[in-house]
Amino acid sequence: MPDPTRRVLCAGLRVDPADLVERVLSCGATGLHLGHETCCRLMPSSEFVGSTSRLFAAKGLDFALVTPAMVPETELSKIGSLLSALPDGTEVVANDWGVLHTVASGHQRLEPVAGRMLCASRVDPRVPRLVRQGVKRTVADELLAELRQPPVVSRFMLPVLERLRVRRVELNPAAQGLPDPLGSAIKFSLHQPWALVSASRYCPQQRLPPRREPVRVLSCTRECLQQPPLELHHRGFPDPLYLVSNAVFARADVEPAGHPQIDRMVIRDLAAA
Repeated sequence: MPDPTRRVLCAGLRVDPADLVERVLSCGATGLHLGHETCCRLMPSSEFVGSTSRLFAAKGLDFALVTPAMVPETELSKIGSLLSALPDGTEVVANDWGVLHTVASGHQRLEPVAGRMLCASRVDPRVPRLVRQGVKRTVADELLAELRQPPVVSRFMLPVLERLRVRRVELNPAAQGLPDPLGSAIKFSLHQPWALVSASRYCPQQRLPPRREPVRVLSCTRECLQQPPLELHHRGFPDPLYLVSNAVFARADVEPAGHPQIDRMVIRDLAAA
């Protein structure tokens, strides 16, 4: 039986819409997050977004568009064409404040969602250990409680989210745990099982062997699509990290444990384009 709280995150590259339907159903999910969280050059075309959203609507499945962080001005028009291809009421997960504002102010028919790249949570898997090593236990507990609260849902930011029509915020699973329930109507989506640790405009995939010569930052030929997740080890990290496109991920199995505001799980396969 499909789980109505589960969504599958996928960039939708090198597949057709029917394959995405099968991927969602095989994961026991009822919806798709289509797009990329960290790279503009890995976003699907507006034609693909339109055809996929229509197919999912016909199948009675949920659909949301995911847009990346660090969107340069030159890419905003492309994001705009994707937004125009969406049916009314579609959720748009924005990982860039400029895109979030564009959706909220210029596309009233769409539903803006604050993506996990806007949460600014400390997702370094070493955080709990380093905190407990550095301060007394009572202070450590208080500090970790503070670090569990994403700045984007602080009492200062909640009025901003309200003005931006944001009723849902996506959470990065952090080693220190989940935020405490809020005194607001905000709902949370929790990503699993991968925490997004960091991302960069400068794609490290262009520096991987056998390519050694200097390259221009904008000369992207989607090398990352030919590379499996690269496992990274360091004695300072308890578990390996994984380089995927221009981002680094860590495994973080954080259970919602009955959190009253978490009503959705977003599942991603690192190896799936």
